[in-house]
Amino acid sequence: MIEDDWIVYCPSYKRADTAMTHKLFSKKRFVYVVREEEAESYRKFGYQIKEIPKGAVSNIADTRNWILDNSDFRNIVMADDDISKILHLYKRDRITLDKNQIEAEIEKMFDLSYNLGISFWGMNLVQDPIGYSINKPFSFHTPILGPFCGHIIDEIRYDEDLSLKEDYDYFLQKVNKYGFCIRANFLSYQCDHQKMKGGCQEYRSIEEERKQQKMLQDKWGDKIVRYNERNSESINMKIRL
Repeated sequence: MIEDDWIVYCPSYKRADTAMTHKLFSKKRFVYVVREEEAESYRKFGYQIKEIPKGAVSNIADTRNWILDNSDFRNIVMADDDISKILHLYKRDRITLDKNQIEAEIEKMFDLSYNLGISFWGMNLVQDPIGYSINKPFSFHTPILGPFCGHIIDEIRYDEDLSLKEDYDYFLQKVNKYGFCIRANFLSYQCDHQKMKGGCQEYRSIEEERKQQKMLQDKWGDKIVRYNERNSESINMKIRL
């Protein structure tokens, strides 16, 4: 049991007055990770923060790496700052978990990861119970993305050339090393990063998404990373392992 040996690190940028993920966790479990020049704007709200030295990072990939390199814990959850709910999916129900339930699920997932000998876990990417089968509570080769992911820190790092698709690449690196990761399909998160200002929205555009996706395809090959074939305008990808 890891119980007291984990923390949630939440990278945040230009969202001191709109960040919300801290509401889901007890204070001792949660830290906003912010750039030094923004620290005071977060601190005035009473948040527990960890400061990134000025000039040390420039995008989300190197921010994630800074967190991994400077963590005070080996077991960390990296969560986006715009998560409003953690949900338990059961049959056709969406059950909103409270702080104690969320933290209990995190501890279970870390314990399971240690037992399986892997270092990366996550949650379902959708909140629709129709998309969840109670006969498939876990999956092992489906994407685990940046908004909510559990790390047992090892030597793998995010590709800093990828400023938007870095989480897809990190997932692929983990599967390539360990053979699989574990995703709890009965758990999901609800977030609003497409509408909030700040964060990656400061430099996100369709053109930049396309550029980053092409870089990811060039790195891993078309057999693994593909465009969404059903919608030519989509910036979504299909991962095939």
